[in-house]
Amino acid sequence: MPSGGYPLLRSLSLNSVARPGARGVGPLLTGDSMEFILIAHDGNDDEALNRRLAVREKHLALFDHFNQLGIFKYGCAILNENGKMVGSVVVSEFSSREELENTWLSKEPYVLGGVWKNIEIMPIRTRVNTQTT
Repeated sequence: MPSGGYPLLRSLSLNSVARPGARGVGPLLTGDSMEFILIAHDGNDDEALNRRLAVREKHLALFDHFNQLGIFKYGCAILNENGKMVGSVVVSEFSSREELENTWLSKEPYVLGGVWKNIEIMPIRTRVNTQTT
């Protein structure tokens, strides 16, 4: 973890959040596992896009690794009105916020490379549309 913690990470108690079910099976998770959404905004300085592009391949490789393990459910880039990447959204599954920070964010190229300047992490519950057309 960078000295002093991650930039602008919101402190959050997760002790009261748990759901019954089977880990990795649809939207239901065990009490040992939680879903999180990360919303991260890039810096707005002139070099922000260059920082993002400089480490993007490493970020995508790490994303693919966690995705193959079933830890990441999905991710996307946040775009501004001109279609320029200005942030990220990732939905993931970890046993705790601490595990998320230690297993992922401590290695995340967008954190280490100074791309993400404002990071918000919240527990969520995903609902999957099971109806077919």
